[in-house]
Amino acid sequence: MLNAVADALTRHLLQTLPPGQAYRRSALDRLPLPVVHYLSGLLNRHLEAEAALPQSDWFDAEAEIVQTAAASWQAAIRSAAQIPAEAWEEAAQTATQQVLAYLVEPVATLTAWVYDDASAPLPTATVRARMTAFSAYPYLREIAEGYLDRKGLAEITRAEFDRLLQRIDQRMVGSFGPTDWMVLLDPLFTLLRAAPEYDGVPTALLQRFFRAKGFEAFAASLDGPEAYDEAALRAVLQTQPAASQAPMDSAVAEAATEAVSLEDEAAIPPTEPEALEAEPDEVPDSAVPSDGEADEDIGAEPLKDAVRMDVENAAEGEVGGLEGEAERAA
Repeated sequence: MLNAVADALTRHLLQTLPPGQAYRRSALDRLPLPVVHYLSGLLNRHLEAEAALPQSDWFDAEAEIVQTAAASWQAAIRSAAQIPAEAWEEAAQTATQQVLAYLVEPVATLTAWVYDDASAPLPTATVRARMTAFSAYPYLREIAEGYLDRKGLAEITRAEFDRLLQRIDQRMVGSFGPTDWMVLLDPLFTLLRAAPEYDGVPTALLQRFFRAKGFEAFAASLDGPEAYDEAALRAVLQTQPAASQAPMDSAVAEAATEAVSLEDEAAIPPTEPEALEAEPDEVPDSAVPSDGEADEDIGAEPLKDAVRMDVENAAEGEVGGLEGEAERAA
């Protein structure tokens, strides 16, 4: 189903920007925001690889005049960057496939994107750079980066990175109410509007989305309609909340409780859906939704801090357990 939906999205993208010509950044703005973000990253990576300044012992690369020229050159090529005509169709198809997969199963997709075929640990600098490929769900990147900073890790394995993202994702949504889920799903619903043959989001994709977060029972309860529009899904969430159908361990409950206790400021304004689509470097605090069913709003930063502490404590406990096993084995 995911491939079929991605193919439909690609067809509509290619109707908006037909094959046979090159496209610069300004033209890409006609496409859905998550796709624009992905393609902008593609352009940046090609510029870094193909427009790097030459290196030679025959000139002083650190000289002021060279650095000034280099800055002008970089600004010029960024302004004139384009996806070549011969590469456009494949770029559009890859972008829709990757973005759709990320919106449905962010942890699996981001892990696969960051590590690709790498079997060895990756430098954290590389991991950080690759995490910026997608714009939605910025809490994954923000909390993961905070964890890497506090631990001072030079590298991280694929398995460790995947477990870290799983903890962040599942514990962030552990106490979500209907409003929170709808805000989180807004990028997916928005993307699917570019393929009008789908009346909302296909049920199979929603089921994959909820299963990836540990809400198996709720995912199964969605069987029936071929797709859900926003009103229909909100109605289901209000009658049988997803959070009530998934096991919430004590760590999740403590994180949510601590988030409330840490909030001693005035209520934060309601979360805007588009906040989840902000550029990674410009993510507002309100991008992490509060519990729409609570009596008062939970501040975004206290909630993220609570999840950060929860993730770090879990990681430390896991390391301690492994060390204990090693000692017992010795």
